[in-house]
Amino acid sequence: MSAVPPEKLKPFRYLREREICDSDKDFVLRIMELDPRDRPTAEELLQDPWFTETAEKTAGWYSKDEWQVIQQQGKQAGSF
Repeated sequence: MSAVPPEKLKPFRYLREREICDSDKDFVLRIMELDPRDRPTAEELLQDPWFTETAEKTAGWYSKDEWQVIQQQGKQAGSF
């Protein structure tokens, strides 16, 4: 396998742990199971609370000033 080019990683460049709620982490970990037999089916995933319930909002996790700094950094890096 070849390395992923840096430009493909940009959308996640500023992603921080506190930006990801527990339900999102659980969902991603379930679909990333190494053994496909351990992964949920597409039908099962569509029934998951991640799709069926209101998602936790990330708004407010950063102050307006912090968010503006993050956006500016992203623009400078070319990821926005």
